[in-house]
Amino acid sequence: MFTCWQNEQLTVDLAECRNTPGAKQYFQAEMKAWPGSIKSIYTNLYFMKHFYLLCLQFFFVIITVNAQTNIPKDSMASLPPKTDSALVKVEFESTFPGGDAGWIRYLTSSLVYPPKAVRKKVEGTVVVQFIVGKDGSLSDIQAISGPELLWEAAEKVIKESPNWKPALQNGKKVKSYKKQPITFRLRA
Repeated sequence: MFTCWQNEQLTVDLAECRNTPGAKQYFQAEMKAWPGSIKSIYTNLYFMKHFYLLCLQFFFVIITVNAQTNIPKDSMASLPPKTDSALVKVEFESTFPGGDAGWIRYLTSSLVYPPKAVRKKVEGTVVVQFIVGKDGSLSDIQAISGPELLWEAAEKVIKESPNWKPALQNGKKVKSYKKQPITFRLRA
């Protein structure tokens, strides 16, 4: 049983009143007799129900928007590119022709240790970031970490390198970012 409204004079039980003949007329008469009480209760219940439904809809809209904007960055890289932009994560990374052995041969023959860094005995690893195009060409070459005295030499050796094998995504050659560490060590 659900009691809708109660005071000292009257208790209205909805379950009993609905099944009683003349209940509608009874409620209408009671509403006219106490216009500020029963009417306001039904009006408040009506608006409360709609208010809660509106809040619930708003809550689900917020959750949906958050779910759509909080896509992990790792999963974004696996999506096919909409433009010709470079991908950060790919199925098969771009590689130097000849693999690691070819890269080491190229570095030993082409890398020039800066004289100023030799005098100051600067050693370390420089990370160079660049883009490998679909055709294997290199662009946007930039040292991003390591001893600053060695940055120019690291960027130069990357710029002068032959074309790389491009990255693959879904079996197609794609433009991709590459970070290549280059270690500088002085011989003792």
